Amino acid sequence: DYSDLWLLRSDGGIDTDAVDTWCRKDASQWTLAVVQSIEAIGKRAEVDPERIIVNGYSLGGFVALDATAQLERSSTSPKARGVVVNWGARFETTSFPPDFPSTLFIHGELDEVVPLDWARRTCAEIQTAGNRAMLHVVPKAPHVARSIESDELTIQFLKECTANTSRQAPLVRN
Repeated sequence: DYSDLWLLRSDGGIDTDAVDTWCRKDASQWTLAVVQSIEAIGKRAEVDPERIIVNGYSLGGFVALDATAQLERSSTSPKARGVVVNWGARFETTSFPPDFPSTLFIHGELDEVVPLDWARRTCAEIQTAGNRAMLHVVPKAPHVARSIESDELTIQFLKECTANTSRQAPLVRN
């Protein structure tokens, strides 16, 4: 039951710490479901397992990063060619292995649900691990941050990831 996921502070704002704590109990189940789904999709005859891109929105961005990190550590799982994280960041327990695929973050400058600083730190951690990551900030945007520029950037990123033979595809210019 996720009807009470929007935990609020006394001032009416989102209590991000409480939401983070609340989500931890199910995070591993969500990640496992995504990993198993990608493994099943990668076995389909009509799917090229070398061209999978994982995309997540908000909490789904957290799950996308964690699932991709787990796929990277498996010797039998398909490897994602790229990751797109819209308005998300990483779970506290997610770490990024070498050869983590290129990652694009889209985030609102004024996001009060997932603070922009979380996305900045996650992007920097991926880069520190020696991997390519880029953060595009949508000016003056709240949590659900989209713009024509961010959509075009995402499309270009997807094209580059699927066309490039390296999983460390060059990142589009911001």
